[in-house]
Amino acid sequence: MTDDERLALTTAMRTLMDHANESVDDVVAIHRLHARTVHGGPVFLPWHRLFLLDFEDALRVVDPSVVLPYCTFGDAVSLAGALVSCEGGALDAA
Repeated sequence: MTDDERLALTTAMRTLMDHANESVDDVVAIHRLHARTVHGGPVFLPWHRLFLLDFEDALRVVDPSVVLPYCTFGDAVSLAGALVSCEGGALDAA
């Protein structure tokens, strides 16, 4: 993921969170509703892929160029660090 792609992703996430509307609330509610039955079960991977696609679609309403990066479990720590360290676009930035 390039710095520009990372900035676009974090900016879209921040915009989506700052302008929370029904679509954001729906995404969160769907995950909470199904988390206990889906997580750890045989449908986790296909269900979660569809869930992430819906989330990505919501981000693309903000910025059509945004895609969610794919990572392996081994890359998850470095990916999280990269998102947080993205200057001017960190999810926890003020």
